[in-house]
Amino acid sequence: MARRTPAVAAVGLAAALALSSCASAGTTRADASAESGLASSTTASATGAPEASSPEAGASEHTEGALPGSGSASATPSEASTATGEPGATGDPTASGTPGHASHTAPASSATQTPDPQDTVAPTAPAQSIKGGVDCSKVPCVALTFDDGPGRYTQQILDALTAAKAKATFFLIGTQIKAYPQLVKAEVAAGMQLGNHTWDHADLTRLTHAQQLAELTKVDRELAGLVGVTPVFLRPPGGALDKAEKLALKRPIADWSVDTEDWRTRNTAQTIKVASSAKPGDIVLMHDIHASTAAAVPQIVKNLQAKGYHLVTLTELIGQHPTLGIAYGWGQKPGGPKHS
Repeated sequence: MARRTPAVAAVGLAAALALSSCASAGTTRADASAESGLASSTTASATGAPEASSPEAGASEHTEGALPGSGSASATPSEASTATGEPGATGDPTASGTPGHASHTAPASSATQTPDPQDTVAPTAPAQSIKGGVDCSKVPCVALTFDDGPGRYTQQILDALTAAKAKATFFLIGTQIKAYPQLVKAEVAAGMQLGNHTWDHADLTRLTHAQQLAELTKVDRELAGLVGVTPVFLRPPGGALDKAEKLALKRPIADWSVDTEDWRTRNTAQTIKVASSAKPGDIVLMHDIHASTAAAVPQIVKNLQAKGYHLVTLTELIGQHPTLGIAYGWGQKPGGPKHS
């Protein structure tokens, strides 16, 4: 696979978190790819797809869309370097494996500000514990993941998942946690996994190490105070972090193997089609801030469960002891490598 660097572009992000944009493209998936271990997921027709929903976004919510002048909503996978003992060609996690996914940046001031020292002090709360009863190395599993929330459609998604006894992982933005604290509590009560998506959807590659730590630790501290736990996995906005940065932050990184591009299409039927194409071990990327995605979730769950797939959290899919600094593009599957 030809190697390319991710496209990163900046647009404004209002302090009140009005409208911002973030072009998204997922990792790719192919067992034959020895360079990155990630290759593009395929799509398949879904049955029973409801009509596409019109996109709506509250003025107080983070939103995503194509970057101005980008010419394309999708970007190619970025360069992926394999970590020692973690071959990427067989579906194992890689130390880079970064989705080539352009991201908007945080407000300009955050790129130059010296962070408050308190913001880099880790909370004493424990990491969220996920007691999975499913061994995804033996049974087929898929992990549904939702970024950029919580938001006004999150409860609708939680209701659909709970009704189907399905689990998912929600990558939360700090400012959204403060706006919707009760939804975070509802996610935990429903047995969902929480992930860190930075405080204000900052482009971490534009920040110093201290600023990066502040972006992540502020989320950890907010969650510790709200629900008493901290996230295990980090998903950088746009998937943008190089190998050295990932290792320095000392957190397991959650990439993805199926990108629905729901932020771009805002089309329920298309989101169902792409998400329903997931195979065992896949990590599906969606966003819980879009009405069209919320409308798609019940049918996605129905389609995947009809194939016999267990819908699980990332910890269940990847394993109880993910490696720090490693980017996981997909997880365990029957007959595949077993993670720790």
